[in-house]
Amino acid sequence: MRLHAFPLAAATAAAALLPACLTDDPDLEEPAPPVVTTGAYHHYAQRAWLLPSTSDEARAMGYDFDRDGRADNQAGDVIAALGRIGLDVATESARAIDDGDVVILHSVRADALGDDASVSWRVLAGAPTSPPRWDGTDVFRAAGEDGTFAGAIRNGTALMDWGVVNLPLPFFAEQAPMVLPLAHARISATITADGCTGRIGGVMLASDIENTLERFVRQAIRHIERNPDHELARVAYQVFDTDDDGTITVAEMAGSAIAETLFRPDVDTDGDGVDDGLSFGLGFTCEAAQFTATGEL
Repeated sequence: MRLHAFPLAAATAAAALLPACLTDDPDLEEPAPPVVTTGAYHHYAQRAWLLPSTSDEARAMGYDFDRDGRADNQAGDVIAALGRIGLDVATESARAIDDGDVVILHSVRADALGDDASVSWRVLAGAPTSPPRWDGTDVFRAAGEDGTFAGAIRNGTALMDWGVVNLPLPFFAEQAPMVLPLAHARISATITADGCTGRIGGVMLASDIENTLERFVRQAIRHIERNPDHELARVAYQVFDTDDDGTITVAEMAGSAIAETLFRPDVDTDGDGVDDGLSFGLGFTCEAAQFTATGEL
């Protein structure tokens, strides 16, 4: 299944077909996602992304997608590595959310936030707004669908094991957030009526990796051209300007051995022994909010 960044119509319809976790055993039946037909809608606005700064933090935010006993989070490692050369994604994502430039909304349908065997979780794009107050009184406007999940809540912890999502993550100042399309997506979060804290992750399929890498490279080059004194620019010219002409091209950066290593698939999604997906996981927090979402009565 190919998952595109926007729109999410096909991905939403296919969400119930994705397994709870990947497996290399084609004869192993995966449990089916719950069917959610009842419950109140609980609305939240995302307060922050929590991003890894080390490989250990990346592993803590990841999921064991291929059941090999290790958490997978290759893209989280990339973000941590970028931080070590001066690209502070955490600061830029915090600024974009705090200023209201990036609005991420969550709608959770559950009979009870303590325990419920059938729960749905939607991730919605919100319209840009003035800086939120984050006191529970903020009113937002939902502008589109970014993801759908199904799962359960056990002892106040939501475990959404079936999902697809497009995650908007700002990397560079004065540029649109990167949209990261993830299949086999999951959410694990403590949740109350006032807010939630947890992690979200998934697998970027091989068909999306190349396009995502090119979009990232184009944004990186634009950032370097605008900020020639930035540490990232210094490192980039040393590493990627292979013909020493004082310019970095998309081909030079995207085709480099470093980019190939950082964006190399690390998860086998179809059990054929070949890694064809790029794992990603990061943390998030949300606060109670007010908005109207389509399809909710």
